[in-house]
Amino acid sequence: MLVLGLTSGGDHGWGSAQTIASLVVASALLATFGLIERRAKQPIAPPSIWRVRSLVSGNAVFLATSAVMGGVFFLSSLYLQRVLGLAAWEAGLAFLPLALAVAAGGGLASRLVAHAGARLVIVVGLIIECGGALFLSQVPSDAGYFANVLPGFVAIGIGLGFSFVASPLVVMADVGSQDAGLASGLMQTAHEVGISLGIASLSAVATAVAIQTGLAAGYRQSMLVAAVAAALLAIVSLVVVPAIRTSAGGGIRMHGGSVG
Repeated sequence: MLVLGLTSGGDHGWGSAQTIASLVVASALLATFGLIERRAKQPIAPPSIWRVRSLVSGNAVFLATSAVMGGVFFLSSLYLQRVLGLAAWEAGLAFLPLALAVAAGGGLASRLVAHAGARLVIVVGLIIECGGALFLSQVPSDAGYFANVLPGFVAIGIGLGFSFVASPLVVMADVGSQDAGLASGLMQTAHEVGISLGIASLSAVATAVAIQTGLAAGYRQSMLVAAVAAALLAIVSLVVVPAIRTSAGGGIRMHGGSVG
């Protein structure tokens, strides 16, 4: 219901009956779930899980990163087709370098995290994402894909690869084996809600500007917002994300201890 409400806000307006109803029902369901979990003998999500700093901070970063990714992907697809005039299949191919960059960034991050730690990898990834979005926010009116879009796509892809490798390590660092499934489920939920939130919020920015000055200007403004969001998230991550490293054998090393 939360995802439906966020999606509906972008499609029908935040004051529409469908949006308000969806968000109200989502809030009521979440509150009810919380009350039941507090009283259950074997809760699905024990209240104590929210006191695990690594899980909460890792999921927050994962949600925010997913929001940036969702908004950038959605609006870039529209920009490629409606502004640059690419066919749907051409726009699909235009995203291929971004996907390859995510894979490359993930491979590099998996090696760096053992030496630099997950927090630093997350921060560096967010800074790279910020640079990519900032590059896209400067696309000229006569933009070309290779000169004005591709470099931004590659930077965002590498940054996402960094974040998507390091964030799960943070989420799982202090979680026992009995709560591993719960932590994984929370992370997937954060990803889905983040994508919906990113699409809704960045689309709202793009639409508000596009009404006045056109889709290209709306795209530039939304990418600027994405860049600012990534930069702020990098600063917050430096403060709230704990220092975590993977050991040489692939385990997680934190506070002097090791978890296989």
